[in-house]
Amino acid sequence: MIVLVGLGLAGPFAVSPTLHLAPRSSGLASLLWLAFSVARAGAPEQGTARTPLGFLDAAALQRVSPKARMLALATAKQQA
Repeated sequence: MIVLVGLGLAGPFAVSPTLHLAPRSSGLASLLWLAFSVARAGAPEQGTARTPLGFLDAAALQRVSPKARMLALATAKQQA
């Protein structure tokens, strides 16, 4: 994902620093919402054990993760 972002979005972000504000703000809002949700969550119920994610599931999760997107955009901007 970092390579794809670097190939396609590094140029516009390097030219216009204000363009970087929108994804940074949305990423921050998403992470704050996630932190608030985790803080408000109660204790897990007994007997609801889930199977852990496999490798492919974890890799697919990174495609929609706001932290991974923010990392990709920050890396692309620094490499431009």
